[in-house]
This record gives sequence, structure tokens and C-alpha cells, in this order.
Amino acid sequence: MARLTDETRAKILDEFHLGKSQNQLALEYEVSPATINKLCKGLIPKYKDKVNAVSAIKSEVLQESKFLSECFDKEVNKRTQHLLLFQSSALKNQQKANEILDLTDDIKDLESHARLTKLNKETVLGKDPDTIINNSNSLQQNNLSVEWE
Repeated sequence: MARLTDETRAKILDEFHLGKSQNQLALEYEVSPATINKLCKGLIPKYKDKVNAVSAIKSEVLQESKFLSECFDKEVNKRTQHLLLFQSSALKNQQKANEILDLTDDIKDLESHARLTKLNKETVLGKDPDTIINNSNSLQQNNLSVEWE
């Protein structure tokens, strides 16, 4: 068996976190179950419950009609795209504000930075702490990282 590349390891871990069994992963990636076990040792599938919940919802909608199910998928995808767009824009704005802040000593620029940072935090995390949006996927997809100041 060939050595696993970093990319393949990442894919295996992603699928494991979505709830795929170690045996399924071993078969799919043509590696020994021991290799998968070693890679996933001590980990708990992060999103298994969410995948099960979404699957249950989609099954329920599909029982109504196939058309409703297709509309449901389109609407969820559309809302997800909008959310990612707003998160990405807010993160890019924050990066630019941080760059400008590094170049200035003017108190007005510092105040503007603070206001912009607050707005960007609200855009990405929500105004209410109970409605925090998981942002890790959009950060990874857009290769963005931001330090909130």
C-alpha cells in the first residue's frame, strides 16, 4: 500500500468527521483498517449528528414531493452562498482595516478601525452571542485569517 499524502489524510478525516465508519474509509481509500484507526484514534466525529439531522429533514421533505425537495436544496444552497459571501466580505474588510491601522498613528483612524471591527464581528458572528455562526469553513475556503482587535 502507498503512503497517504497530506491531502488524502485530510479527506479521510473530513469524511470521518461527517460520520463515515473507519471500515468504509479503509475500503474506499484502499488502506488497512489499522491505518485508518491510527489516523482517527481519539477523535469523535464532529458533524455526524448534524449530517443525521439534515438527512432526516431532507427525507421528511422528500416524502412531501420531489419538487419540494429540489426547491429545499436550492434554497439552502442559495442561503449558504449568501452567508459565505457576507462572511468573506467582512473578513476582507477587516484585513484591509488592519493593514491601514498598521500604517497610522491618528486617533480618528483608530476609532474608525474600532467601529469597522465591531461591524465586521457582527456580520460574521451575529449580534447576539447565542447566534454565533460557525465560520471555519468560509475561512478555509477563502484562505483567510483575521485577528480581531
